[in-house]
Amino acid sequence: MGAFYLWCAQASNEPFEWHYDNGGFYNHLGRAFSAGHLYLPLQPSPELLALPDPWDPQRNAGLGTLDTYADEGLLTRGASMAPVFEESVHSLKGLPNVIDVRNIGLVAGIELAPIAGEPGKRAFQVFLDCWEKGVLVRTTGDTVALSPPLIIEPQHIDQIVNTLRDAIKRAA
Repeated sequence: MGAFYLWCAQASNEPFEWHYDNGGFYNHLGRAFSAGHLYLPLQPSPELLALPDPWDPQRNAGLGTLDTYADEGLLTRGASMAPVFEESVHSLKGLPNVIDVRNIGLVAGIELAPIAGEPGKRAFQVFLDCWEKGVLVRTTGDTVALSPPLIIEPQHIDQIVNTLRDAIKRAA
């Protein structure tokens, strides 16, 4: 999880610092994770709480993204797709060199056995194979990480996992 946080922090284009004073989003997220929470340790602004209708686009134009998330059902979509995603990624258990499969919601990690003396190489081979087939996965060491967008449909999950399955078999 720490490697995933570090990757997120570096991908944000915000300065990354280990001290507590940095208020960037990924630093708040990292502090929440390290405290064992799955929510951000932030309180809404008093201005937002004072609004009669925080979802009113005229009064709250600065947070229009939240309106889009709500209008498109994206705030609950991840939870509704999580069981489909979980069942699909856990079907990779038992493939050659798959040590462990774990997930929470729409985030998954597939840990692969390293090639002796070449840590990270097997997962990178899987990454390249998936990339050539049009599926983007991430790796950290010998773990393949998946975090599809909230707009994902079941057929996309099937495409991702089937492509990954074939790549894992070829990397054996």
